[in-house]
Amino acid sequence: MPNTTYITGLAAAGEDTVYLLTDIRGNGQAPRPRLLHVTIPASARP
Repeated sequence: MPNTTYITGLAAAGEDTVYLLTDIRGNGQAPRPRLLHVTIPASARP
């Protein structure tokens, strides 16, 4: 079975920060939660 990554993200309108909680499951491995902090530059906003 291939690796599966579940990603959830939440950001309020007008904010430039997104927190992503990834739940990475490798082959035969236990879930390994990772909290990623991503800053979105204004130039990338619609």
